[in-house]
Amino acid sequence: YTPPTHVVVAFQEALKQFEKEGSTKGRFKRYNNNLNKLLSGMKKIGFDSLLHKKIQSPIIVTFLSPKDKKFKFENFYKYLKTNGFIIYPGKMAQRESFRIGCIGYIGEKEINKLVNQIEKFIKIKKISVNSFWFFIIIQIFKSKYMAIPIYKKDNLNKFISDLTNWYDSAGQHNYD
Repeated sequence: YTPPTHVVVAFQEALKQFEKEGSTKGRFKRYNNNLNKLLSGMKKIGFDSLLHKKIQSPIIVTFLSPKDKKFKFENFYKYLKTNGFIIYPGKMAQRESFRIGCIGYIGEKEINKLVNQIEKFIKIKKISVNSFWFFIIIQIFKSKYMAIPIYKKDNLNKFISDLTNWYDSAGQHNYD
């Protein structure tokens, strides 16, 4: 019987790396940082994750595929693979999705590169992602109106706050 020495040596090295990173707590911290970076980067592009961040584990994230007919997972997958990234197709019956892992020997640098490649693909293919816009019509002068686009509902409260502050400060002036 010959023991698999290469497997034993590899396992010993993996244990050294695990301890050096801070064991379970250190590894969890890195995975969680990867998750946060991935979620924020994908949100900026317009992708929505299936699960709310509060209940999302830092292992693998499911993102909803764009409803745009120009989005084809096969093309997306091939583009990312050609550029050094492997993602997973989603397994939801109700809605097309894909999954991205946050674990392994990756960090913020690799997550940033992945998000940049995803954004590049979306721009090249001119795909409309899940994001939506609000248009708010406001009266800025007695007979002048302005349409203001608001990117996603998350920014609506900030817009209302900014508008209120502007209106309060402008209220002392005559803009007719």
